[in-house]
Amino acid sequence: MKYDIYINGTCESNEEGNRVGSCTAIVQTGLISKTYICKLTKKGTHNRAYLGSLILGLRQIPKQSSVIVHTNSNYTINTVKKLVKRGTNNDMLNYIDSMSKEMKLDFVKI
Repeated sequence: MKYDIYINGTCESNEEGNRVGSCTAIVQTGLISKTYICKLTKKGTHNRAYLGSLILGLRQIPKQSSVIVHTNSNYTINTVKKLVKRGTNNDMLNYIDSMSKEMKLDFVKI
């Protein structure tokens, strides 16, 4: 089955000076789409918010699926595809690697 995931993430400092953010993933197959949102509270950065969005979307998709990820995050594309050396966020990147082993994962820069 073919799926499209549209991801976005954001992170800001709150009044207490903590970094908090949100992750949004829209998962679409055919004419059906569902939106998933979660709150990011630990080690909040924009990059972690984007990776969290990807994880959120991939969790909704069955194994053996073909997935196109639509994102404006060069960081997400380059680190997941291992086009650049990974230095941080290895916990999330390793999780994405394990989830995507049984999927065909492609990216579209938007």
